[in-house]
Order: sequence, then C-alpha cells, then structure tokens
Amino acid sequence: KSHDAATQAFMQWQKESCRSLTEISQIIAFSTGDNRL
Repeated sequence: KSHDAATQAFMQWQKESCRSLTEISQIIAFSTGDNRL
C-alpha cells in the first residue's frame, strides 16, 4: 500500500514538474539527511 502511494506521488510530481523520475529522486535524497559533498 505505501509503495503504491509513493509511486503515485512520484508520478504526480513528474507530471507537475516535467522532471525525470531520476531528478525527482535526487531532489528528495538531497533534501533529507546529511548531504555533504
């Protein structure tokens, strides 16, 4: 159930932003946690 919700959220964000799923995933990853480069 949570996987389906996450998939739907990603698809909605892709539709709204015209970004690739990879870009959306990276934005989420870099928006949380310790992301020092």
